[in-house]
Amino acid sequence: MPSHASRPPRGASAGFTLIEILVVMAILAFAAGIVWPRLVPSRPSLDEAAGLLVRSLRATREEALADGRPRRLDLATLAAALPPGFRLDGEGLPVVFLPNGAASGAVLRIEGQGEEAAGARLVEIDWLTGRIGRKAP
Repeated sequence: MPSHASRPPRGASAGFTLIEILVVMAILAFAAGIVWPRLVPSRPSLDEAAGLLVRSLRATREEALADGRPRRLDLATLAAALPPGFRLDGEGLPVVFLPNGAASGAVLRIEGQGEEAAGARLVEIDWLTGRIGRKAP
């Protein structure tokens, strides 16, 4: 006859409690929230693409200042620097940055295509100072 100590007590179950299941589900949800954004590739926003364009223009201007030689950028070169899904057009192209800091001046319009990047941003290059900045469309 089995002893009383080897038998499980009456009414005890071998399953998990509701609290234990909820804690595990909360931990899984937290982990999924951290991992999910890294698994899904994100498209750059319109502001990020405009920032990329501004940085590219500023780098070219700085090269002209450092080298002492004019630097020229045309629309095809600028458009190639943008991520897919963005369109670029402008007035005053090609842009020429001079060694004294001045530029030929231009207004560039970057347009996003698709729901995530819809809209437009303007980037202006001042002809006298060569200053590059964003403008409201």
